[in-house]
Amino acid sequence: MSHINQNSSFDSSDQDTTNTSGQGSAALVPKEIQHWNWGAFLLTWIWGLFHHVWWSLLVFIPYVGFIVAIILGVRGSESAWRAQRYNSINEFKTRERKWTIAGIILVVIISILSILAITMMIVINPAEMLKKARDSQRISDLNILKTAINLYLSDSSNPNLGSDQYYYVSNNINPNFTCAGRTAKTSNSQAVDGSGWIPINFSSTEANPITSLPSDPNPGENHYYIYLVDSTTNKFELITNMESPYYSNGGDGDIESTDGGVFPDLYEIGRGIIATPDNCPMLKLLK
Repeated sequence: MSHINQNSSFDSSDQDTTNTSGQGSAALVPKEIQHWNWGAFLLTWIWGLFHHVWWSLLVFIPYVGFIVAIILGVRGSESAWRAQRYNSINEFKTRERKWTIAGIILVVIISILSILAITMMIVINPAEMLKKARDSQRISDLNILKTAINLYLSDSSNPNLGSDQYYYVSNNINPNFTCAGRTAKTSNSQAVDGSGWIPINFSSTEANPITSLPSDPNPGENHYYIYLVDSTTNKFELITNMESPYYSNGGDGDIESTDGGVFPDLYEIGRGIIATPDNCPMLKLLK
């Protein structure tokens, strides 16, 4: 086999004697592999670790990561050839084809997952699901309270449901308006011994179904529970405001306009109607 000097070109016939792979940064690189490397561009640092191209880790530097990826695409094959020993150019090419395929597969998978995530965001809408879940809790809370108060009434010979001077509000939120001629009495206490935001001593009854008073799961300016009582007739009313379009007036699960109350945009249950649009007009503005 003839002698080949340092300036000789590389081809498949002389690659055994001109194999400069793994000889470091000064090694000559065959022209056959001096082309764009998709595996290096798409898989960046992962490709770099397997090829001992340590500068690929620069991809983690903010603002320059994409530039590093482009440089890997342009110069990656040369860096890999110089960093590791290969038996032949064909072996190197075969290996890099596999990395290209792996990179393309990863990009396709990420693209599919991204499309699915966006679709789920549009179709499922997590924010609306949370609102719906909180509304479900509101409905459950008020129905539990209604049951507890009715049991208290049936079990007590001298029930005390509270004062006609106030409308009672959960979560220590003061709506700052008069309702049914009453002022707000607020508290965040969930005690069931009469000191909670509903002033009923549920613990005095044997059939007490609750251990703490429920409160609005997302309290705010328009979200709290209201309790009113007529001490003469032992009527009581519980009111809250739905948050999701699903349970609100006109929604698929509309529970506000179908609850038998007088406020079409509020959820009202109990043993009678005390607050009305005439004596409590500000309730109409909760939405």
